[in-house]
Amino acid sequence: AWAAPLEEYPLEGWDRVFALNVRGPFRLCQQAIAPMKRGGGGSIIQISSLSASFGASDEEQPIPAYNASKGALEALTRDLAVKLAPHGIRVNAIAPGPFDTDMLAHIKDDPETLARHDRQVPMGRPGQADDIKGVATFLASDAAAYVTGAILQVDGGVSSVYPVRKLP
Repeated sequence: AWAAPLEEYPLEGWDRVFALNVRGPFRLCQQAIAPMKRGGGGSIIQISSLSASFGASDEEQPIPAYNASKGALEALTRDLAVKLAPHGIRVNAIAPGPFDTDMLAHIKDDPETLARHDRQVPMGRPGQADDIKGVATFLASDAAAYVTGAILQVDGGVSSVYPVRKLP
């Protein structure tokens, strides 16, 4: 299970989420570094989450391993940015906010909950895959030649709003 209340969260689930969201990107970076050094540099783009920046109650988001793993990925991103900058390798992360993914599946069948969710996004809708495309293209391009260690939030403005808790 990737979602469960804190006291019930299985350690196996915690390990599985960290393997996917931290260990996997770490291993990919390890494999990419030597070829990038030989090639004179490059750009590594990690995919984090707005959830790395906020805590939430079990009622709001019962996904402690996911939130913690994305925070760890952002720390790894900043650490690699410092270590790899002398080699011309930039390391950044994109932190999507509410996107139309399987993580919203639990509210898609409830029009009232989905509408309430969308109203919390200043742009009035969840993000789509295309909303990430321009940011990733920018980070990979020479236009971002002086950008490293950045965590770019792509969230329809959610991170700019004073947080309003969704308590029962």
